[in-house]
Formats: sequence, structure tokens, C-alpha cells
Amino acid sequence: MQARSFRESLEATLTRYTNRAITTAQVIEELIGLARAIRETIQGLHRRSPEGVPSGTPPSILSFVLSFIALTSFKYFTEH
Repeated sequence: MQARSFRESLEATLTRYTNRAITTAQVIEELIGLARAIRETIQGLHRRSPEGVPSGTPPSILSFVLSFIALTSFKYFTEH
């Protein structure tokens, strides 16, 4: 599922930041890129259904789920 890919990208970015492998500015750049990818996925819903997403799923629902995954991942890494 595409949401898993987004979550894994976010986790990898935050892990590299936690390990001081990248700067705050680089984290922001990567988060902007991730946000663009999420937006493109949501916009593409009217053309096709992403893998694992039931056909006809409203973009607002997918947006909510992706945002929830991102927030949960971010919260996990900031608390540990």
C-alpha cells in the first residue's frame, strides 16, 4: 500500500535526523517532498485506485489516513 511507503519514508528521515546524519533543513526538504508525493497520490485517485485502497474511496478519507500515519510516526520518533 502507498501509505506504508510514505510511512517508511518518514520513519527513515526521522531516524537519520535522530542519528544526526542529516540537518534540520534537510529534514524539512524531505518532508516537503513527502507532502508533494502524498498530494499527487490523492490527486491521482480520480484516475485510479492505489494498491490496497478500495475503489471509490474519497480523497478526503485517504488524506486523513495518510496524515494520521505521518503524525503517528512523527510522534513515535519524537517521544523515543
